[in-house]
Amino acid sequence: MLASFGAMIDDLVDDKHRPDLQRYEVVEADFAVPHPPCQGIAEAAYAQAEHGIVPLSAASPVDEELVIFDRDVAALAVKTTRLTFATWY
Repeated sequence: MLASFGAMIDDLVDDKHRPDLQRYEVVEADFAVPHPPCQGIAEAAYAQAEHGIVPLSAASPVDEELVIFDRDVAALAVKTTRLTFATWY
């Protein structure tokens, strides 16, 4: 089963439902670097106890995004700043 935590257009109408941007500092670690199809690669990496994956960005074809698996967030990342939707958008 897949879960989505993304924002839908209806979420942007009401200030209290707008997404915040949470910044993290991430310690250096090894990550698997896949290219689509990402889901199968991510499942295999998770099963092999990888920390996460670094897929190509959906927003920019020349950038990458870091995906840290839920079990490793506390060990690899420290929250720094939180920006409200109105601040970062």
